[in-house]
Amino acid sequence: MKVRVIETKGGMYKSQYYCENRNLGWTDTYRNNNCITQNVFETLEQAVEECKWFAENKSEGKTVYEADL
Repeated sequence: MKVRVIETKGGMYKSQYYCENRNLGWTDTYRNNNCITQNVFETLEQAVEECKWFAENKSEGKTVYEADL
């Protein structure tokens, strides 16, 4: 799973993941579907921790082969 953190114009940090299975591109991370804004953080460290948590808990599987041909 690919994850990234971007800095917004307001100085906040957003955590996102790359959705390869559904061709959605970069999508906001989430812990549950009941919260409207859940991927915006005040510090880079918080956003990175969210990316790590999301990759560990929401990944549908692990990559066993990858190549650029």
